Amino acid sequence: MDSATPSITFATDTPLALEAAFDGGRLTSDGGLPWLAGAEEALGLLAVFAWYVDRGEAEHWIKDFKRACFADRLSCHSFAANQFRLLLHAAAYWLLDTLRRWLIRRGLPRLQLDTL
Repeated sequence: MDSATPSITFATDTPLALEAAFDGGRLTSDGGLPWLAGAEEALGLLAVFAWYVDRGEAEHWIKDFKRACFADRLSCHSFAANQFRLLLHAAAYWLLDTLRRWLIRRGLPRLQLDTL
């Protein structure tokens, strides 16, 4: 297999060799599911995907905080006034998030704060 990246070779029960390499192309398998499971175990692709999904969750919280509570609007002239305003925005976010979690436990679908 010609590839610019290092390849991984897997042991097989057949005379055919199975070699995997990622070169930015489409992921396909001619080897079957057991070999794909071995490739996932060797490369840890699901762990990377899970980390990326978790990172996206935190970004949604920040987006909710900015959009629903207008937390990015600090237009006062003094630092103390902006700090107090941000504290009020954080308290409003906490209250709305508590309400949202309560509604989810009651069976409503997941909601963004600006759609409550």
